[in-house]
Amino acid sequence: KGLLGGHNITYYGGPGETYDANDSIVAGALGSERRCAGGSYGGRGADASVSVVSNSPYGLLEEPRHLGSGGGGNLYFLGGNGGGRITIIASTLNVNGTIRANGGSGSGGFDPSGGGSGGAILLTVGNLFGTGNIEAIGGAGNAYTYYSGSGGGGRIAIFYDSMSLPIQNISARGGSGSGASASAGTVYLKANTESVGDVIIDNGNINCPLYTPWLSELSMIKKFIITRNGKLEVGPDIDIVGAILINIGGKIGRP
Repeated sequence: KGLLGGHNITYYGGPGETYDANDSIVAGALGSERRCAGGSYGGRGADASVSVVSNSPYGLLEEPRHLGSGGGGNLYFLGGNGGGRITIIASTLNVNGTIRANGGSGSGGFDPSGGGSGGAILLTVGNLFGTGNIEAIGGAGNAYTYYSGSGGGGRIAIFYDSMSLPIQNISARGGSGSGASASAGTVYLKANTESVGDVIIDNGNINCPLYTPWLSELSMIKKFIITRNGKLEVGPDIDIVGAILINIGGKIGRP
């Protein structure tokens, strides 16, 4: 299970939980009486206002090992918990249901609360097949106004010998609800026979101004796919030995 969403420890609400640079659990996405931010992990959670902001994204796209961050809560309603962490090692994995590490949505109705970020899914498999889904999606910010933030997408990495599960069935999109929408998390796909893998930033057609930051220790990748309103923030230099595919509202640049 993921990190906790904010709770009503004070009149102005409580922040959700996240990690600091030492992987210690600390206060993250903020909550106040009338506005609550979403949690971040792979993607950036939505801020609730200029002064009520999400935690910074963290972790490496090629190593999903952290829990998702909780969204900010308020006096009355809890922020959504972050998505959990799933690790599967198998020679054969048939996915006809759903492998899910989604963030929780903010609770309540007449006051805002932020959504939790998606969590972490790491699959090390031989043959991956099926018609099911793999998800690390951010939770929705719940509010009667726009003063709540949805949670950012989580991180998914799959290392495989062979894979026939459709790529479009793998999602680490940001959350979207009655509050502000969040940015996509990351998907990393690498065949065990190759030295480099593909990076996918896909926000599921959710229109969001936020960018997904590049957080990785990789020096080379095979292919970039930025699609369906996914937005990648420019990072350090990296060698791309294959194609760069940007379509359906995808962007690479600076926020």
